[in-house]
Amino acid sequence: MNQKDSLFNKVWDFLGSRRMVIFLLTATSIYYVILFAFSLIASPQNAKNISNTYPFYLIYFLFFVNLTLCIYRWIPTLIYRIKNLRIKEVQVQGFVSNLSVDEISNILKNKGFKIAEKNECETYFIKNRFAYIGTVLFHLSLLSMLIGVVLTVNTRFVGTTPPLAKGETFWGMPNEYASIEINDPSRMPIISFAVDKIEADFWKGMQLFTRFQAFIRYPADIPQGEGYVEINTPQRFGSTYIKLAGMGYAFTYHVAGRDGYLHEKRLAKLNIFSPESEDSFYIIDTPYEVFVKVYPDFVFKDGRYWTKTFYPKNPLYYVKVIRNKFTIVERPLKPNEWMDIEGYKISFSMPEYWAQFNVVRDPGARIVFLGFILICIGITQRLLFYRQEILIKKQGEYVLVCCFAEYLQNSLENKIKTLAGIK
Repeated sequence: MNQKDSLFNKVWDFLGSRRMVIFLLTATSIYYVILFAFSLIASPQNAKNISNTYPFYLIYFLFFVNLTLCIYRWIPTLIYRIKNLRIKEVQVQGFVSNLSVDEISNILKNKGFKIAEKNECETYFIKNRFAYIGTVLFHLSLLSMLIGVVLTVNTRFVGTTPPLAKGETFWGMPNEYASIEINDPSRMPIISFAVDKIEADFWKGMQLFTRFQAFIRYPADIPQGEGYVEINTPQRFGSTYIKLAGMGYAFTYHVAGRDGYLHEKRLAKLNIFSPESEDSFYIIDTPYEVFVKVYPDFVFKDGRYWTKTFYPKNPLYYVKVIRNKFTIVERPLKPNEWMDIEGYKISFSMPEYWAQFNVVRDPGARIVFLGFILICIGITQRLLFYRQEILIKKQGEYVLVCCFAEYLQNSLENKIKTLAGIK
């Protein structure tokens, strides 16, 4: 073997070894410590940009190489161990049973053991012959999760819609999103939907959701399907899904001008949910800023406005109008009741809910989920359904029984001794 072949074999062995895993884990830890330091010094977005640099991809590539080589090098060993019996290769101490070979065989068959080999003197039994496949499944799961993470890093899209109330439509255009976590518009998902209605239920009338649903139709132009989005139930469109990101109160306000004609009619979406919260909007072409609190089911108690429940049964608005930092008017206002503002008049409709949605496309999520399934199957198979082998050998008037187990050797021996009448 020349020097080149020797060097190649050393590199090959290292790339597929546990030492390589330890090296990569150490390098990854150091790298993420650096990222954490950068996130403290600079902004989190800068740290995110650093995580998309070449060292990041190099580490993932080396993980991919290591896992691939581990699986490749394990396959011959896997085939060998499936075909052959480990009990022939290890030294195990047997015990003598007074039962006959046939009696012990019947006992073992009832316990799930199968005959692997048999001759005149010896009978080999085996249980969970293919348990070693769990090791391959474990490595395949890591490989699957690695591929899924790389896909997520490179193709994941997260966008937040503006608040949408009943009857409104989201067309999925780049300029429609309130926020977006991708710079390449070509990688945006094609999605649109219309909001039909938004409903909520509360636990004992308190500010605790038992249900919050937004019913939608999709796509927005020619609807072909209907569905709903709940707090923990997104609506899926292949690898893209939408989920709830926020809620608040919305109402339509009417403003009559000083000439008596309609000055403005608009849907206001307030970023409030708690009755003590306050949000505002401006009346166009006027200096007025309108601050609003919403009491869905109001009651006046101890000199204050409260809400008995969070259902819009008996709603009340508490309105304050500011002009040039001075309060012009401040008073409670019921739905469809008019309030005068220096010659203008304003009224609010019944309150309803608006919902905000996250649009997420993550092609790698399903592959990562597949990896978790594989890792659960692999670990379960290796730890719970581990390989067990038993040798029954005739020795004169007695029968010698030998046991081998990957784990819990003493437990298997005690169990077989009990079954064979030793205990």
